[in-house]
Amino acid sequence: MKKQKSQHSTSTKYNGAPFVPTPMHIGRKMLKLGKVEKGENMVDIGCGDGRLVYMAANEIGAKATGYELSPIVYAIAKIRQLFW
Repeated sequence: MKKQKSQHSTSTKYNGAPFVPTPMHIGRKMLKLGKVEKGENMVDIGCGDGRLVYMAANEIGAKATGYELSPIVYAIAKIRQLFW
């Protein structure tokens, strides 16, 4: 019997889920559903490019904090911050 090759290499480091940005209009609906209000603390774990954090802080007035582990996605967030 022939042994099949694994589709996954053990030498490749897996860094979690892929970065897929949430559309802005969906983000606004998420904040509305979450009933995020002015002055409240909001934490976004796995914040990606920080769009929910930005909307919560700048459009609602919440005290928003985002955490992102991927250095590449974090760099994207810092660059986007310059344009928001």
